[in-house]
Amino acid sequence: MQPAHQQRPPQRSLPPLLL
Repeated sequence: MQPAHQQRPPQRSLPPLLL
């Protein structure tokens, strides 16, 4: 059972492209 964290990756790592 993987943690649900994978579904929501930390935005700190990802660039603010989604915003």
